[in-house]
Amino acid sequence: VLDQIESVPDVDISDALDWTGVYVAIPVCFVCGLLFGLLWLQIMKAFAEFIIKLLLFLNCIAWTALFIVGCVYVNEALIIIAGLLAVFWILYTWCVWSRVAFSTAILSISCQIAGWYSGTIGIAIITVIMDAVWFLLWGSMLWGYIILAEHDENTSVLWWVILLMLLSFYWGMEVIHNIGHTTYCGVTAVWFFSRDPHHKLRPSFPALWRALTTSLGSIAFGSILVAVLEVVRTMVSALNNDKCKCFHCCVMCCLNCIQWLIEYFNKYAYAHCAIYGTSFISSASNTFKLFANEGITALLNDDLTGSVLFCGALISGIATGAVGYGIGYAFYHDHEDKEVREGVPVGLGVYGGFIGLVLCVCVLTVVKSGITALFTCYAEEKGALAHNHPQQYNKLVRSHKMFSNQSLKSIPDEDAEGTDDGEQDNETAPMKTDNTSLNVQI
Repeated sequence: VLDQIESVPDVDISDALDWTGVYVAIPVCFVCGLLFGLLWLQIMKAFAEFIIKLLLFLNCIAWTALFIVGCVYVNEALIIIAGLLAVFWILYTWCVWSRVAFSTAILSISCQIAGWYSGTIGIAIITVIMDAVWFLLWGSMLWGYIILAEHDENTSVLWWVILLMLLSFYWGMEVIHNIGHTTYCGVTAVWFFSRDPHHKLRPSFPALWRALTTSLGSIAFGSILVAVLEVVRTMVSALNNDKCKCFHCCVMCCLNCIQWLIEYFNKYAYAHCAIYGTSFISSASNTFKLFANEGITALLNDDLTGSVLFCGALISGIATGAVGYGIGYAFYHDHEDKEVREGVPVGLGVYGGFIGLVLCVCVLTVVKSGITALFTCYAEEKGALAHNHPQQYNKLVRSHKMFSNQSLKSIPDEDAEGTDDGEQDNETAPMKTDNTSLNVQI
């Protein structure tokens, strides 16, 4: 048998595969993913309301269809689950219908800001690269520690060392992610509190510098709370026991809910840090006040706009994956080796789907953070928006009146057009309103 194995000639994959298709697919999928993210920005600006309403209808129709299927095939579990979810989505759609216009307005404005200050998209890509670098650096340290412990008789793998390394990994990832979020919020705040009709300001890298300096302590403090929960979740997952599956499932559910609440709260706290330059504790106090007054509106707004962002990322992944598969098929569909003929197009399709999803998420993350900052600024500083951007103020106020009892006055259209066109004062200094005495960081 050994003689027969040795007699088999070695096959080098580089001899059996022409790499031209791979070299073409890698940059093409990268460009397609980025272009689709930018294209989805324009689609959201033009058709945000239609997309939100369409997704609400599709959820109602999908669960109703599943309920009907369950009734036809007499599947009691499917009837109960699909029926309850169908009723939930129908009631939810009816309750939030009047709020769609406000979510549409705030989403379209956030898309405009991301398009005007496109440096934030470059920062988002850099953030993803830093995530990858941190993952590789942390992985190499963990691998080196384990290899050392296996080859050195006097060294063993200590559980507390692994625990601290896990904490450092999650903490680092959270800090990198929140630096990006704080930067995008800072850019939105600069637009909100400044008059820049010709978009000559370049606030992206100054906002990044503030996130890396004055706001870094607040970011690190808030991030470690989430990192500790991540470590606890990892430990609970590792301690999974077949005899206590129900208890384990309940504990994991509770931990996931707590983590989601902390992350959601931190998102608005970091927005306050970026807007006003306050510490994390002060920002958390202001966030509590914001949620006490506008918590339901913030939650529903994030849900309605988040569905549009998720839809865009999903479509981008599918479209870019199709591009990768198409390139692979075009180059290798007639290859004599079956594994190359079938495997390479699939591999390029998976790569295209992944890179398209990541790049589109980079673009949409800027919009998502912009929505958070814009909602915070609008809830707390309506006077500044009315003074600096009357057209956008009118759009938000008119949509806000559909579900709110607040007596908000819009600005006459002729006055709004004159101000936004830059015919009046074009100063770029922030406007200080009577609603707050905090120092806005421009």
